[in-house]
Amino acid sequence: MTEWLDRVEGWQRSPVEAQAQGRSTSPARHAVVTGITVFCGLASLTALTEPLLADPLKATMAEMARTTKEAKAALSANDPATFDAIMKAYAGEGRAGMALFPGGSAKGQDLRTRFSKFSATADAARQSSTTPTRFRAAFGSLVGECRSCHSVYK
Repeated sequence: MTEWLDRVEGWQRSPVEAQAQGRSTSPARHAVVTGITVFCGLASLTALTEPLLADPLKATMAEMARTTKEAKAALSANDPATFDAIMKAYAGEGRAGMALFPGGSAKGQDLRTRFSKFSATADAARQSSTTPTRFRAAFGSLVGECRSCHSVYK
């Protein structure tokens, strides 16, 4: 096992490091291994980020889903700062959704209006959701906004 690891490490070693350790690694071999490593790293990064870059609406909706999970967890808390942070995140996500639909088509205008209303509701809730009861009510109204859109477009 150790010999195999030494061989693998030898492939990753630069020619200078290899020579200093009394081992041989050709510059060509080092260049090939480095190139393969960089390519695989870039391919992995592209595979991870491509869905987010390909569809900004899905990325925005994923952020809203994460915020919703945080909001559900916060329902049992008694922390006004957490309530405010969640509503602030929702408002920002609503504005991000609005930016995706500058208008044009009837559907685009409708989605822009829905995201605008969602963002305004979250902004208004930031002021009033200082207790768990008020936060629960504000969260309920935001979930209603989500459902109104999902029932039409999902």
